[in-house]
Amino acid sequence: MATKANIVKANLSVANLDLNHYQDYRLTLAQHPSETGTRLMIRLAAFSWFAQEEPSFTKGLCVEDEPDLWVHDLQGNIQHWIELGQPTEKRIRQAASKAEQVSVIGYHPHKFKTWLAGLDPKTLNQKKLSILLFENQGPADPEELAEKAIDLNVTIQENQVLLTTQTHQLTYQVTLIGA
Repeated sequence: MATKANIVKANLSVANLDLNHYQDYRLTLAQHPSETGTRLMIRLAAFSWFAQEEPSFTKGLCVEDEPDLWVHDLQGNIQHWIELGQPTEKRIRQAASKAEQVSVIGYHPHKFKTWLAGLDPKTLNQKKLSILLFENQGPADPEELAEKAIDLNVTIQENQVLLTTQTHQLTYQVTLIGA
């Protein structure tokens, strides 16, 4: 029998000081059985980073032709395709053919830099493509924050995403690698 996804309820209070975007979000998302707490926290950090665009979560890991997050216009066209991890070049090209903007967010620095070094320069030079690295600066381990019910205060300022619960604090340093 297949293991079911965990349903995660996340209350985010986002304060993006760089963009003057302040809003609370009540989110319900599925955590695939193979998804780590680290990846779940990156999804929430990525949502917060792009919150002013009103992104939505997709079905995630169980659907191959959808990103982790995306933004649609009023006609249903994909405006922004947001991918986590190290997608193949083919997947990046497919995303660029479907969306106005594509963002790839890496979160394992060593793996991500190795992946990046192996990309074709043509892929890296696509005008639609932005590549970001969310690097964990601690002090908490993302696994400690990942729970079925999460209340997070998220502060974004000067390329840092600070995630705070009542008991833990986690900072991601965001580096824009390509745009």
